[in-house]
Formats: sequence, C-alpha cells, structure tokens
Amino acid sequence: MRWRGISTESTPDSYLPLAVQLQTIRENTEKYVAPATLAIHERAIAQLRGERIAERALQPGSPAPQFSLLDQHSTAISSTGLLKSGKLAIVFFRGRWCPYCVTQLESLQFLLPQFRERNIHLVAISPQKPHHNFLTADQHKLRFPLLSDEGNAVAAQFGIRYTVPPEQAALYRSVFVNLPHLNNNAPDTLPLPATFLISQNGIIERAHTDPDFRVRPEPADLLS
Repeated sequence: MRWRGISTESTPDSYLPLAVQLQTIRENTEKYVAPATLAIHERAIAQLRGERIAERALQPGSPAPQFSLLDQHSTAISSTGLLKSGKLAIVFFRGRWCPYCVTQLESLQFLLPQFRERNIHLVAISPQKPHHNFLTADQHKLRFPLLSDEGNAVAAQFGIRYTVPPEQAALYRSVFVNLPHLNNNAPDTLPLPATFLISQNGIIERAHTDPDFRVRPEPADLLS
C-alpha cells in the first residue's frame, strides 16, 4: 500500500486528485483487510451518522472559534495572529497512523505554494502530541503548521469531537494505534476529519465534514 504519495519534488503532471488517491487506499484496504475488521469501521461510521455529528459542526456564516495551539516545533500559533495577514484554512485530521489523513496532508503540501499566492494560511490540527506532529511533518515533508489540540478542545468548539466506539478503539489498540499514548490528553476521542475556510473577519466561509473518514474534500476546492 502506498502511504506517502507526494513529495516536495513532485511536478504538476505527477499530481493525482485526492479522491483518486483515497480510492486507491480504500480498494487496497478492502482487498487485504479482513471483512470482520472492515465491518467494525462501517459500524462506527453508521453510529456517527446516526448521532448526526456532522450536522452539529459549525457551518458557513458562523464565527470561527479563536485558538492558540503548539505546532510541531512547540511554538504557539494563534488563529487571530494568522488572520491579521490573510484567510485561514484549517484541516482537522485524526493522526499520523491514518493513511487517509497523511495522503490528504501530502496533497495540501503539494498545493501549498498556491495557498500562499492567494494569501491563505494553512494549518492542520490533530489531538497528537507535538512530538508526533513533528514526526508526521518530517516523514511526509510537510512545510505548514501541524497543531496539537489537547483534549480535542478546539475540535469540540468546532462541533466535531466525538468518542471512538469501544470496539473500534479496541481494534486500533490491537494494531498498535494507542490513542492515549499518541494523543495529547484525548484518550478515546478524535475529531471528525473536517476542513474550514475562515475569512479575515473571523467568519467561516466554507466547511466540509463527513462521518466517513475515507471522504475528504479536494484541496484545490479551497483555492477556487
């Protein structure tokens, strides 16, 4: 399975739409992972849909919560500081252990020059400790801030924090995804993968959330 899809040496001709990359991961997963394991994830997704968590997330037109979080170098980054000089694109991701997440982050890195040309600051937020965010950025050659959201507190303000179903949490532990170890005071909670574009006046312009962690918006859509 291909876990690292985009490098800083990539050329525009080598870039595949994110949806294509994610579909490849999904097909390989369904090919090699046991049906009983896949069923656990499907039940977790169905539970989140039933709880209507995505519908409770902040929507366009809502004021965006303000935050100050540590990046992968343990430097404090504030949303108010970033918004002084441009718009802000926020991507919530689950962790470095999630191939869908790191593929999305690599796609964002590929388009980072275009974000900068359009005066859009890009940050990614997860409950990971700063050390694990550093490892993520280093391994996948990411050149934008990865912020550590202790206790998924900021995710909760955006309405996207949820408790991982027990059988899915047990599955993660069985494959060495130890959320209490990886995360910053957020043992069995995660953020829904979500993307928000915030205007300089602090209002959410665009929002995308989905209970299905395999579904992510195209990074290019934030630039249009």
